Amino acid sequence: MWLIMPKSLFLPLIIVTIILYVAKGLMKRVAIAVVGVCGGDLFYGVMLSSYHIPYTAGSKAFLDDFVVIVAVIICLQILHEMYSYGMKLLHKHTTAPAILEQRKKDAR
Repeated sequence: MWLIMPKSLFLPLIIVTIILYVAKGLMKRVAIAVVGVCGGDLFYGVMLSSYHIPYTAGSKAFLDDFVVIVAVIICLQILHEMYSYGMKLLHKHTTAPAILEQRKKDAR
């Protein structure tokens, strides 16, 4: 599975995809990412410690994945805002002149 893309990108992309379907809004998505990913890491550490396997919760690898998850969520939100703003501008500049032209014709 790691032959397609590195693990440091594959796991965050799956998590971000799930979060995008679960919540709307930047703050809710980031909150779900923080609680879910940190809780999952702690749970994983507890499960491994029950088998006497050493694991450091909150390691550098975890923080790398966590930063990628939050950065992708924020970048997607910025792209969504830019798209919405562009569509509003496009709609404003393409429909307003047509409406004014139609009103001029109707007034004659």
